[in-house]
Amino acid sequence: MTIVVSATAAAGGSGTAESPFRTVTEACGLASAGDTVLLEDGVYRECLTPVRSGTSDRPIVFAALHPGQVTIECPEQVKERFCVCPVQSGADWITLRGIRFVYGAVCTGRTLGWLIEDCEILRSPHFGLILGEAGIALAQDTAQTGRSGFQTVRRCEIHDCTAAGIVVASAAVRIESCQVHGCGGGVLLHRDAFDAELIDNRFCDNVSEDLCIETQGRGTQVKGNRFLSARSVNLLMRDIDFSGNEFQDGGPGILPFGGLKLLEEPVKADLEDEPLPLPEAEEEEEEEQEEAAESIGANLVLIGCESCVFPLEGESFTVKEIYVRGNEVWIISAEHPEEAVQLDCGYGFFKHLSQPILQAPFSVDVSYDRNLQGIVNTLATMYRLLTRSMVQDPQVVCGKIRDKANETLEAAGITMRFTPQLLKFIRNRKFITLEEVIDTIADGDREVVAEVVAEGREL
Repeated sequence: MTIVVSATAAAGGSGTAESPFRTVTEACGLASAGDTVLLEDGVYRECLTPVRSGTSDRPIVFAALHPGQVTIECPEQVKERFCVCPVQSGADWITLRGIRFVYGAVCTGRTLGWLIEDCEILRSPHFGLILGEAGIALAQDTAQTGRSGFQTVRRCEIHDCTAAGIVVASAAVRIESCQVHGCGGGVLLHRDAFDAELIDNRFCDNVSEDLCIETQGRGTQVKGNRFLSARSVNLLMRDIDFSGNEFQDGGPGILPFGGLKLLEEPVKADLEDEPLPLPEAEEEEEEEQEEAAESIGANLVLIGCESCVFPLEGESFTVKEIYVRGNEVWIISAEHPEEAVQLDCGYGFFKHLSQPILQAPFSVDVSYDRNLQGIVNTLATMYRLLTRSMVQDPQVVCGKIRDKANETLEAAGITMRFTPQLLKFIRNRKFITLEEVIDTIADGDREVVAEVVAEGREL
């Protein structure tokens, strides 16, 4: 049976294509072995909590109708901050496919046979993915693997989580062709895990080790991975099949045994390669978009942007100012100065704010610098791509902008990566923020912003 869920459906649906459920929770309560829960595009602010088990040949599948276009966002009121966690032990043989999980961990609990594929997990306040017993206490050596195991994770991207991207505290886990970056650590194989396989994964820009193995080592295989963070590997146990792995310059960390494949030349972070596609963020519900934002403190404001004009929803959008803080920007139009578009360049999130109070201590006038004008035009293009208001082929547009920008940026040692879902910059094989790029181009040419009040909006 196929159970359909739509974030825009009316309450009281029956889970059919004609009358879908409105919440994932309703679908979890109905799904049983062999069922597929099909999630239509949208943002679901709730937890996915499987209630029943599938079987090895008839799993319960939770899948995005269009991979990457479905976001499950952990509600703030959820104390433990889990996007996914079974209601009880024994919710076995569950598949998660093509879903984006934000602001909470994905936890399999004490279960068997989970498959997690083509998913993205980001911005969890602790671990990104926990394979085994639920709870943050895993890091304090209190995991109990019990009957959990036989989990497979493949082609997933896990990034920007406060603690490790993945914690393994169960048996017979296979992690394959995944990317883990920008986390407190890469993968932690807990001491009670065994028969784990890490095959052909990529790790970079993690604060602590890309891989920390506390397991006794029985059956553990680590093969064909790329460890590109400053601190690569910390292996506390022996008897591990560790071969065919590559490292960033500086080599591995604590390794009490041999069996390493070290490159003659330092491995570059390979950031020019296209990552797993980051899904586009869905637009907030209209009533939430129009809620007033609290006071926002940016670090600088770009002025003199009026040459950037483009059509949007049947009218002109003239960029008046852009407030910048790290990779976040707030775009103000001349037509509607009482509103702002908040855009996160790194992850493709955007939303509309009504009557925001925006403040910045410094300004940069872009009208005197073609490169800064190019940054403004790129941000405007990204907004149009995310709102799907551009008729041209998105990949072609991004490619042209990227190639032209890099002709200039390369002189400063900076490379732009621009896709329809993200805008990032790289220097010395490390990601840098949009704000740092602007500072580099402007050569620190900031002016102190005088207090201005216009259109009822404090600047």
